[in-house]
Amino acid sequence: MKSYLKPVNLSVHYFDCLHIDDRLEDWRAEDPRHVSLLVEICVGWADWDTSREIFSLHVITNDLRRRPETSHAPIIYVDEFHWPDAKAEILHLIAKCERGTWDESFGELQKRFDLLYWLRRRPSHAKEPQSCPHGSRQTRCG
Repeated sequence: MKSYLKPVNLSVHYFDCLHIDDRLEDWRAEDPRHVSLLVEICVGWADWDTSREIFSLHVITNDLRRRPETSHAPIIYVDEFHWPDAKAEILHLIAKCERGTWDESFGELQKRFDLLYWLRRRPSHAKEPQSCPHGSRQTRCG
């Protein structure tokens, strides 16, 4: 489709975490040096309501670095969990993925994050996503 070739301005539409009930902005760890969270990130174009995708990334503190992980999601390590700092690092990684088209940007996002599932349109070169165990959340981003 021609519309997918327009310039991209990537935007995070929301962050979520299945491990906590609070919003990430409001959550405080009992011990910020012992945190392991699987963060979901809804990424899409800032100025267009289609082509939003859900990716995941593990945020783990260095004190837990030696524990075996059960998730295959990419990981960022932090000394202490402080959401504004972790969020800034994630946003920096997303900014590095911005390319001239959505398909190119999507390919870069898949290199740095785990694709959980597609919400609208699958680019032709996309890898199959993991099955979503909480499919009801798909409408949050669509």
